[in-house]
Amino acid sequence: MMTQKEVEELSGKLRYSEKKVQDDLSEKLIDVEKKIHGDLSEKLIDVEGKIQKRLDSDISK
Repeated sequence: MMTQKEVEELSGKLRYSEKKVQDDLSEKLIDVEKKIHGDLSEKLIDVEGKIQKRLDSDISK
């Protein structure tokens, strides 16, 4: 049987671990969101360029 003090110590360690995991996941989520945003921005720029080329080609015909 655990003493009240041991239970409190374990409880504190669990709260700390839970907070650390949440913080780590939040950081990773932010990194993933930034990467997705960057990737989508690059693709959008590429698509815009292709559309402009197509429009320029169609206009010159």
